[in-house]
Amino acid sequence: MWTDTVEEQRAERREKTRQLITFSVSEEEFAVDISQVQEVIRLPNITVVPNAPDFIEGVIHLRGRIVPVIDLRKRLRLSRSAEPVSYDKYTRVLIILHEGKLIGFIVDKVTEILKIPESAVRPTPELVLEHTGAEYFDGVVREDDRLIILLNLQRVLAPVEREQLEQIDIEAIKKLLQQHLKEK
Repeated sequence: MWTDTVEEQRAERREKTRQLITFSVSEEEFAVDISQVQEVIRLPNITVVPNAPDFIEGVIHLRGRIVPVIDLRKRLRLSRSAEPVSYDKYTRVLIILHEGKLIGFIVDKVTEILKIPESAVRPTPELVLEHTGAEYFDGVVREDDRLIILLNLQRVLAPVEREQLEQIDIEAIKKLLQQHLKEK
């Protein structure tokens, strides 16, 4: 018995798609599923927190919330020199929600929003897997002449590092309160 409607048949033929936000970090192109990103903001002033891991730049104040900020260049060990990382007018912060907490990730530049078929995602090549940080990769996408590495921001922090972020939040709040009291 023929029970599928024409619309159901068309829906089955349509392939699932993913929407990605692409960005660059140290001249490498990455993308994350847009559903992981709450918002993209310009790089604000960052409050440095003492004794934080080197890839944590500090914290920002975002609409009443303290948000730890991680430099993806440092986290993925993509920095090409011992010089301090510099930021410019293109630098952005991807804000994600992870286990109920906001976390910011500094990227060099946000480039575009891509809509790709699910079948376009390929396994991460061996050469890329040898790269430090490969445990954070979900695969790759070829778009025209570009190879875009899919990054899973939810996996960028190990459980121990998430605990460190909890402590940083407490330290950051204390530091921000002290600054605020000095200003008054």
